[in-house]
Amino acid sequence: MITCVKHNSPGTHLLTGTTSGTVQLWNAQTHSHVTTFAQEHAPSRDIRALSISRDGEIFASAGDDRHVIVWDTAKGSLVSRLSDHLSHVTDVSIPLWTRDILFSSSHDGTAKCWDLRARNSRVPIQTFRARDSINRIASPRAGYVVTCSSDGSMSLYDVRSGEQAVTTVTGGDIGLVCMSVSLSDPFTVAFGSRDVVLCDLMSGVELDRNSGGGSRSVEISFFDNDSKVLVSEGSKLSWFEVGGEDKGVKELGGKVGSFSVDNRKETKEVAVVVAGKLQWVDVGW
Repeated sequence: MITCVKHNSPGTHLLTGTTSGTVQLWNAQTHSHVTTFAQEHAPSRDIRALSISRDGEIFASAGDDRHVIVWDTAKGSLVSRLSDHLSHVTDVSIPLWTRDILFSSSHDGTAKCWDLRARNSRVPIQTFRARDSINRIASPRAGYVVTCSSDGSMSLYDVRSGEQAVTTVTGGDIGLVCMSVSLSDPFTVAFGSRDVVLCDLMSGVELDRNSGGGSRSVEISFFDNDSKVLVSEGSKLSWFEVGGEDKGVKELGGKVGSFSVDNRKETKEVAVVVAGKLQWVDVGW
């Protein structure tokens, strides 16, 4: 079964993670399977998160085995295994501004920064701590990393010092399970729980709040050049216009999980995991 999906930077290919611990590469234009990446002699554990470097030369996978695996995309070989988390890894992020740094988050309440250039890259260069499970992580701007947590908070950390620069409580009693950061600066962060909350990255000020459909959000993403926010919840995909009134919903007939869309193109096609299978959904409604 497929658990997660992620486009590469140009939007030409995408990766999917599986419950068997493998990662599959797909052609996003033809929807055809290209190859499968698998660790030799590794236990079969769910892959929960994927991230691809901007140049596409490396990618990272992580999940229930508590490790972060960095792969050479062309060779299909393992570059490094990062092992410092004490529980399931919830997210990984190779930022667009560098391929030398990787961030990871975990149910153990920590997020970590790894220097992929270091000989001893298995030791994180920075650890960020929260009061509860950290569910998503991203670094849209050099020197900062943003997380969302099960305690209902967004936290912006200074990478060098490891200290919190901004903390915003947005979810109340409901933990934040998904997050997306806009491509354009000043950056906007979208969080999902029962509601979808938009905040300014650097100040943490709430900009907008949209009521959800009653189900807990699973995935969230800006799309259509940051003009819209797409959310998966229950058996449907829904979207709303940032700063506007337009919105829509599409019923997919099965449990909707992870999805991926190329935000920089005016594409209406989204790769979605529905009931454990990959579907290509037209959201041009």
